[in-house]
Amino acid sequence: MDNVRVFQHGILFYAEAFNNYFGYKNKDSFSDAGTNLDHLLAWNAIGVQWVATQDFIDPPTGEALRDVLIGKNGKIPVEGIPAQILRWKP
Repeated sequence: MDNVRVFQHGILFYAEAFNNYFGYKNKDSFSDAGTNLDHLLAWNAIGVQWVATQDFIDPPTGEALRDVLIGKNGKIPVEGIPAQILRWKP
């Protein structure tokens, strides 16, 4: 299942993915403990920089992550492309 959508100007985190990646536990709440809302983060947002750091992108910036994704997938269309962010512990 795709948990994010990559756009030309940033990444759309669906609510469940946002809660998982950024440490929120209660996805059924509108409090600080979780959110039911999707979040579109610009490439220069701190959250996208965090994803770049977790993926060992060098330099660890959202813009560098964008460049890696464009290099892998080609031009990102206006409607975006579905994607997944996978995490595992070695």
